[in-house]
Amino acid sequence: MLDAGKQEDLTLAAQRGDLFGQFMTEMDYAMPGEKIVSLRLTPGESVEGGQKISSGRIELLDVGGWSTIIPVVGLRACQPDPE
Repeated sequence: MLDAGKQEDLTLAAQRGDLFGQFMTEMDYAMPGEKIVSLRLTPGESVEGGQKISSGRIELLDVGGWSTIIPVVGLRACQPDPE
């Protein structure tokens, strides 16, 4: 499905859900070879310059219908300008 260390170009195919910062909480990306990468986020609290992600998952779906689900949590924020 994905090769470790190999970069893949993704194309935004669909987005829905709620607005979370500058992005939607549900986004689907298309990969070469008819593979789909889905990102689902549950918003957390706001922090200066960004938001916490209280929970989420990345799902990789191949053409055979098999999926791999990777749980995610974290923070997304803008990098501050150096002063």
